[in-house]
Amino acid sequence: MKLPDISKLRDDELRVLNEKIVERLRQNGRDKAAEILRTLRVGRTIFFRGKGGPFAEIHGAVITKINSTSVTCEEIGNGRTWRVHPTLVRLTEQEAKES
Repeated sequence: MKLPDISKLRDDELRVLNEKIVERLRQNGRDKAAEILRTLRVGRTIFFRGKGGPFAEIHGAVITKINSTSVTCEEIGNGRTWRVHPTLVRLTEQEAKES
């Protein structure tokens, strides 16, 4: 794949290129989320990290609803309801084996 020499592009050309790159990255994210959503089912046990990145608390939950852009689940133990982006959801090992 040959990439353009961006040092020779004008500002307007750079903006167009940037828009195309951003749109492609967004589409890749949507595709990845859709692929994950196809593997999930209501009633399955999942886990995910709360806010705070890699050091955040890990939550175990059961899926109660699958939306087009999020997964609604009920945390095991305290019943708290969470809406989680599909790319943050991980199946438990047992659930992954049953897939």
